[in-house]
Amino acid sequence: MFKPETDDLRDAPALDILSMLVERGFRVRAYDPVAAELAADVLSLDGAVYVSDPCEALTGADAMVVTTEWSAVRTLDLEEVKARLARPVVIDGRNCFDPVQMAKHGIRYIGVGRPEIVIQPDSTALVRQ
Repeated sequence: MFKPETDDLRDAPALDILSMLVERGFRVRAYDPVAAELAADVLSLDGAVYVSDPCEALTGADAMVVTTEWSAVRTLDLEEVKARLARPVVIDGRNCFDPVQMAKHGIRYIGVGRPEIVIQPDSTALVRQ
C-alpha cells in the first residue's frame, strides 16, 4: 500500500489516495505487510481499516487499487484475486502486473499510461486505446 519493501510513510502517495477515497464515501481495506500499523497511527479515518492479509483486503471489494509494488502484491495468484473481488477490477498505479495476463484471467486491468487489453473469444488479445 505504501512505499515498497519499507515502513517509510514520508510522502507516500497512497496516504493521499486513501484519504481521497474515504472522503468520497468509499470504504477501504488497506494492506501493507509492514506499514499498515504505522499508517493507522498516522492516518486514522472512519471508513478505512488496515488489514494484515492481502486476501482479506480483497474479499468482497469492488476493486483492488495498487499503490506500491511489494512482492507480496506482485505475486498474488490472479485466479484468487478474481475470485475474492466482488467485481474483477484492478487499478494499478505502479504497473506491477502484466495487462495481458490480467485480461486472460478475466480481470479488467487499468494501468497508468497503459492501454486496456481485452481477450477475444478466440483467445487473441485486443488492445483497446
